[in-house]
Amino acid sequence: MNHQDTNELSRLQLNNELLVKWLHLTYSGKTIYNYLSKHNYNKIGVYGLNDIGVLLCDELNDKLLYAMDVKANYMNIDIEAPLYDPNDDLPESDLIIIAVVNYYKSVKEQLKNRVNCPIVSLMDIIEAAYER
Repeated sequence: MNHQDTNELSRLQLNNELLVKWLHLTYSGKTIYNYLSKHNYNKIGVYGLNDIGVLLCDELNDKLLYAMDVKANYMNIDIEAPLYDPNDDLPESDLIIIAVVNYYKSVKEQLKNRVNCPIVSLMDIIEAAYER
């Protein structure tokens, strides 16, 4: 197995872990939406519009202020919010959730000096919501 295959396997395992935790959260009667409401996060930005990111945008519903992706200019995705490139000027939000958890550190580093809100991974949100 080469390095690229190892990275892909790691990404798939991490996404699988995230989806299983999200499903457990849902089965326990809790939602990401309700967790964010309890913590007064009402204007959310989402980074990463892979399948998981699109599912997150759907769950956020009216809390979704915008979504962003490095391929924003080439994407044809049906979400109910404006789509930005991460290098665009971004609207003020309460929180940015990074849905591509395998790139969390590099994305946070890229965004931290450009926004004035917390930047968290979707995995962290799911784990925090499950504990409440």
